[in-house]
Amino acid sequence: MCRTVFDIFLEWKVIMKKTLAALTAFVMVFGAGGILPCVCGELGTVISASAETYGDFEYEVEYEGTIEITKYNGSAEKLTIPSRIGGKTVTEIGVGAFEGCKSLRSVAIPNGVTMINTDAFYECTNLKSITIPDSVTIIGWYAFENCTNLTNVNIPESLTDIGMYAFTNTKWLENKQKQDPQVIVNGVLLDGTKCTGDIVIPDNVTVIGQAAFSGCTSLKSVKIPDSVTEIRDFAFSGCTSLKSIKIPDSVTEINWGIFGGCTNLKSVTLPDSVTGIQSYAFNGCTSLKNITIPDNVTGIGEGAFFKCTSLKSITIPKNVNRILKYAFGYIWNDEKNDYEKMPGFKIYCYKGSAGEKYAIDNGFDYEIITEKKTDIKGDISGDGAVTVSDISLLAAHVKGIKKLDGDAQKRADLNNDGAVNVSDISLLAAHVKGRKALS
Repeated sequence: MCRTVFDIFLEWKVIMKKTLAALTAFVMVFGAGGILPCVCGELGTVISASAETYGDFEYEVEYEGTIEITKYNGSAEKLTIPSRIGGKTVTEIGVGAFEGCKSLRSVAIPNGVTMINTDAFYECTNLKSITIPDSVTIIGWYAFENCTNLTNVNIPESLTDIGMYAFTNTKWLENKQKQDPQVIVNGVLLDGTKCTGDIVIPDNVTVIGQAAFSGCTSLKSVKIPDSVTEIRDFAFSGCTSLKSIKIPDSVTEINWGIFGGCTNLKSVTLPDSVTGIQSYAFNGCTSLKNITIPDNVTGIGEGAFFKCTSLKSITIPKNVNRILKYAFGYIWNDEKNDYEKMPGFKIYCYKGSAGEKYAIDNGFDYEIITEKKTDIKGDISGDGAVTVSDISLLAAHVKGIKKLDGDAQKRADLNNDGAVNVSDISLLAAHVKGRKALS
């Protein structure tokens, strides 16, 4: 059976519970050229010195002279992690350092710690309280997952980088979900998996967290405010009832797998602000028939539109300079257990572009787009005429709403002063109204 990115994501949850070697294997499966989600902070330090001991703690001295707690071998119920060991500052709680420690009831993390890594307190089932200092900037994936009795958590106002499933299956998260199915912490929408129907994300949200709505099969529509500047990996993966989505102009990147497995997603509106579409972003969106890739996009990741079986053609803007393998036009052949080209898939692209190269390299039918060229001053749109619509485009550029490309800016500099500003709007308006023709 062909896997969607949501299937891959669920498998990845298991992989991440094991070893860094398993992650290496995962990378090899998808290819080193793919655009992988950022896991640097979540994984912690891979290369470090050999372990030493301090009481019940095992630790490593990092090359920058700080301490990472790598393991706890004690049986304390109430524990204060040391702030310094051998005169060096403790800055990290390592991967799985306290994993499965059943004795712990409360833990105080000292000021100076900046990172709580993946699985750090995973399945500490009797842990009820955790004190997190202001110095912490990152909480890794699954850090407190399955701490089923964890009720009291203080999260500093400065902390916004919280990995996916960090608090899954804790009483703290359950209580938050009862108060509001959209769990928001410091402007990050951390969890929305209990949401149903049509929802509106509030204006105080700036980030939609990793896997925030993942697997939320009852979610039908989402209104995302302009306050949101980032939608992190897997945010809406597996939302099988989601039919349409509009991304606000404030977002610049379509991250890894964010709509993977959204099998009923039919309409996607991407703003001109988007510059990249990462790997497996729309993998398995089998109902998606059309999508407009914004002109400012420069890269399309591996498998970005893999298994989009209803997508029969795609237009690639000329600014795209990198398209990774299986980006679009591919499905999965169960019998061959391999990728397979979609019959009849067609690419519309520009001469000498990355789109043309992808079409040729993969043997797809393609058609070259004929560019409209104009040197007419004031013809902002490039359609060969100077009209009211050109005033609107120029005004939007000056106001910072929608930037013009380089050629359009040259045509918009009507007084030839090297800048595009309000003066040019006045000149263009006078021309269109017939008061004073452009020279």
